[in-house]
Amino acid sequence: LAPTFLLYLGGLAGLSLIMLPGLFLGASYLSTRLSGTGGATTRQRWTGSAYALVPLAATAWMALAMGFLSSGGAYLASVVSDPLGRGWDLFGTASIQWRPLFPVALPYLQASAILVGLAWSLAILGRRPEWSLPANGRQWLGLAPVAALFLGVTAAFLWLFLG
Repeated sequence: LAPTFLLYLGGLAGLSLIMLPGLFLGASYLSTRLSGTGGATTRQRWTGSAYALVPLAATAWMALAMGFLSSGGAYLASVVSDPLGRGWDLFGTASIQWRPLFPVALPYLQASAILVGLAWSLAILGRRPEWSLPANGRQWLGLAPVAALFLGVTAAFLWLFLG
């Protein structure tokens, strides 16, 4: 394997397996300190934060799939008409020229999906039992570090998809 690919692979593994989980653990620790424990440990808050990330991750995958659908979906009509690539025109659609589907609306659809995922994740985060603290006025302050991390992940997704 090429050294640059190994460097890329190492960086990706470090980001995925060490850096991002470490950031979530740090945000959970900071949340515990800011809000008071209320019976929930940092570990419980860390796992609760992970559950709340599911909608954001799912909508990020949807946004990625929208891009594939936009670029590859236009081929469907011609492929159905000539499924084996033998020059057939079974449905009269083999000669349709390729054009991305909804190219103008795609960034708005992707951004909307990711923002819906953020809102859904924050709603789940606020309802997790680890965050149910006595009404000391500090429980919402405790949500701030994890919510800020969710906002950062969302900003990274938006930058990735929209440039």
